[in-house]
Amino acid sequence: MVDDDPLVFYHYSPTQMLPDGSANIPVDSALGGRSKAVLIEHVVNPYKRKLEHGQRLLEQRFPALTAAKSEIRYPPGEPLPAYLTEPR
Repeated sequence: MVDDDPLVFYHYSPTQMLPDGSANIPVDSALGGRSKAVLIEHVVNPYKRKLEHGQRLLEQRFPALTAAKSEIRYPPGEPLPAYLTEPR
């Protein structure tokens, strides 16, 4: 529930786990005002905290994950795909 309305679905495909263990969750730049604030506060931030917590737990249980980090999907120095950077 977000503002007493059911949230049916939110798509997270451009989400990235960064080498430092933090999550990057882009939010559509077309959103603005209260809609964007509500989305970030009630959907994005709680999801981000859970991802980062899960990442820490995995790294504690499997230390080799820390040494094996890489940016496979979006290598450093390479531009992001246009669908991630162009406004909709």
